[in-house]
Amino acid sequence: MTPEAFCARVCDELAVERSDDGWVRGARALCEMYAGIDAPRFETILVGLASGRTGSAIAEGARWLLSRWRALP
Repeated sequence: MTPEAFCARVCDELAVERSDDGWVRGARALCEMYAGIDAPRFETILVGLASGRTGSAIAEGARWLLSRWRALP
């Protein structure tokens, strides 16, 4: 699956979450910024950002995205 297709898919999941939650904003921002890149680079970026500071909206969003990205068949 391409990052673009993945982000389109998780947008549906994000739509039911509270939009004021930091991790939701972080996940949306990451999809907006990186949906157009190749899959290996997308995962590398998510891994790097997910290892960031706990409590950061971007890091929390990256963790959420990464768990779903890695669960893809």
